[in-house]
Amino acid sequence: MRRTALLALTACLLTACAAGEPPRLESAPAEAIAASPEAVPGPAQPAEISPVRGEGPPLPATGAVLTRIAVGSGLEQTRDLPVLAAVAAARPELFIFMGDNVNASAPVGATGADAPPLAGLIQAYADLNLNAHFASFNMAIPALVVWNDQDDGSSQDPADPAAKARAERIFETYWGAAAVGGDHPGVYGSRIFGPPGRRVQILLLDTRFFRSAPNGAGGDAALLGAEQWRWLENQLQQPAELRLLVSSIPVLADEPRGAGWRTAPGERRRLYETIGRSGARGVVLLSGGGPAAGLHRRTGATPYPLHELTAPSLNRPATDAAATPANFGLVEIDWARRRISLSVRGLNGAVTGSRAVRFDELGI
Repeated sequence: MRRTALLALTACLLTACAAGEPPRLESAPAEAIAASPEAVPGPAQPAEISPVRGEGPPLPATGAVLTRIAVGSGLEQTRDLPVLAAVAAARPELFIFMGDNVNASAPVGATGADAPPLAGLIQAYADLNLNAHFASFNMAIPALVVWNDQDDGSSQDPADPAAKARAERIFETYWGAAAVGGDHPGVYGSRIFGPPGRRVQILLLDTRFFRSAPNGAGGDAALLGAEQWRWLENQLQQPAELRLLVSSIPVLADEPRGAGWRTAPGERRRLYETIGRSGARGVVLLSGGGPAAGLHRRTGATPYPLHELTAPSLNRPATDAAATPANFGLVEIDWARRRISLSVRGLNGAVTGSRAVRFDELGI
């Protein structure tokens, strides 16, 4: 059933793109989307209407052997998303949305005293449900998700200390099972798939909820927060062969533009130390954000080289004054040959950069 749906999705989207007639996108008020029971606040809180994502296929079974995982970030909900046809054609068993999954940088829809908190964020999710490319993809490909500044509420209500908590409630209501947090502040979490010998651990970091401002000129910002650091140290000691560590912003890149762990050097150093101290092998970094897609490698920071795949733009065109071509990333795991392939792919699925890494290079 899933194979049939995926083939139909690919054919439909590719046909639409070839004909130059992408599905029409229209904006509708958030009130048109049913509220979720989980989103209903207590009596002392203002009312919120939280859209809910259409139900798609379930996540792979715990014992499923994963061989193809696609990733992407930077989604503008009111623009066409033809790149999702290329993602579907790559036949991933799982897709990871790595942040900026809607663009809520400016309030839209209802405003004024009667508007619900974070009205623009609520409206952005309502519009995402109306995006035909996204809706079709959502029905065919299982997903996991983490957030960045466009979907954590800070782009709309940065002065309100309660905004991120409200944004988290909206986020987790919308994404449902794809959001792996839920039992603690922040949206970080993990999943392990596969039997012993072929286990893939997916670690989704939250670099937004606990973020602090730098301490003075040249100071360092906090990214993960004390509880998340403790959680990460514990998770890195869980049994797994390959570990995909997902961040909404680039980790290794030192480019001066855009967000990244480079702006929090103490936190980045702590991440390297945590990986090394845990004894975890097989760590590979996947990230969204940043000014451009790419593949990065760093030696000396951990007991084995760290590799990172960055895919910042599914359809969001702008970083600084330059256009960012549509892109996504693909992780291919060859268990028999004991190697992993990381590739960046463009609008039509063409490979724009790739790197093969042997398991023994990752300490596996």
